[in-house]
Amino acid sequence: GGKSSKTFVDSWMYTEVLRCYRKRGKASKAYVLYEKALDRRPKLRLDSHFYAEAMLALSKGSRDEAAKAELVWNHLLRRSNHELLSKYALTAFLCCCAKSGDWKRALRAFHSDFFLFQSTGSAARERRKLPDVVACTALMKALKVGGQWKKGEELLQWMYDNGINPNPYTYGELFVLLGECNKWELVMSHYYELT
Repeated sequence: GGKSSKTFVDSWMYTEVLRCYRKRGKASKAYVLYEKALDRRPKLRLDSHFYAEAMLALSKGSRDEAAKAELVWNHLLRRSNHELLSKYALTAFLCCCAKSGDWKRALRAFHSDFFLFQSTGSAARERRKLPDVVACTALMKALKVGGQWKKGEELLQWMYDNGINPNPYTYGELFVLLGECNKWELVMSHYYELT
């Protein structure tokens, strides 16, 4: 007779299945798997990529499915430390905010939540993690969905002030945002600055 052996499923395996669901656009299945993994969390060491993949998978679904990423993000914040709250996880959540149309929540995640667990001393401020250009572009996309052209301009200035160089995708999102808000003179002004 054969013995039944139970295969050990670790955090990495869950993350890879979430990635497969994301690539196939299966947001609802990804969320079910996310909840299943949470039930096993005491035994699993869930990492930043696990949370990010869950949120990215939700961003490929409907607006309502993307809105569920708020639950994932809030769970990440509740158990977070500086290793879990990564730029990758922030970008994933901002993508969900763009999909769900929640630009206010995106701004709060970008400017408040991400820095919440970082130290506030002067030496820590010098070492603090800043969102990268990919996260900034995801935020620009959320602002575009909300028609927040002034906030988009402020984000561009914030990037320059913090040494983050916008890339063509960042400018593309800003140009569409400004164009949709009939701010063509600003589009052309940025264009001439770049050329």
